[in-house]
Amino acid sequence: MGLDANAELADAVSGIRGANHYFIHSADEFEQRLGDEFDYMVTPLVYDLDLTLNADGYDIEAVHGSPSGDATSDRLMHVGTLFPSAKQDGEARGGVILVRLTQTDTNATLELQASWTERNGTGHTECATVTMPDGPGSFTHTGVRKAVALAQYAREIRGWARDVHGRAANAAGVDDWLLPTQHGEHERESVPLVVPDQYGHRFATLRNYLADEMEAVNDESLSQELSLLGTLWQSDGSQKAVSE
Repeated sequence: MGLDANAELADAVSGIRGANHYFIHSADEFEQRLGDEFDYMVTPLVYDLDLTLNADGYDIEAVHGSPSGDATSDRLMHVGTLFPSAKQDGEARGGVILVRLTQTDTNATLELQASWTERNGTGHTECATVTMPDGPGSFTHTGVRKAVALAQYAREIRGWARDVHGRAANAAGVDDWLLPTQHGEHERESVPLVVPDQYGHRFATLRNYLADEMEAVNDESLSQELSLLGTLWQSDGSQKAVSE
């Protein structure tokens, strides 16, 4: 519960068969989870769900949207216990898993395989052949298109953040009261905000791309990414703290 949840505890709970956990950020959300959506929280659908991609003739460069995804193997996702989700306006909100591929053979094939165990203990496996689109910019759903745009945005921002931290590897940090040895696994010291010339041009290009995609998917929520890119693009290199 809350934003300062123990990540290790959440991982441990998720690994227990039939267990579930949520991050609660408000009293209204707490009431919703334990009231209207309680049945969804305590009713497992299946166990040990595995999603794999047999990519013959492709190299898997990256897997986005799945903490258990592994680009070095064919596993895209593993869920110890799968729970249903409540619907809003007739639709269920969910995640998207994106796979970035590089074709290495003209006769390449893709097969998606899902395997799981029912609550009665029986196992099931289903396979589906994936056909690649003829050209770029082909999407079957606006949600997929938005996910692709956000993945490209995140990839660019993360690359810039790593570069900034790499250039300031010997810096003492900015307004950081924690010693380096006290940082958590995903924490780093703050460093001055710097936008090298090559990133300024790339941020401007990315901002134009996101603006087009926001209009195409009709989703104003992308405006927060546009605002950040505009700030970075126009940055004059002042001493602002930034962390990855």
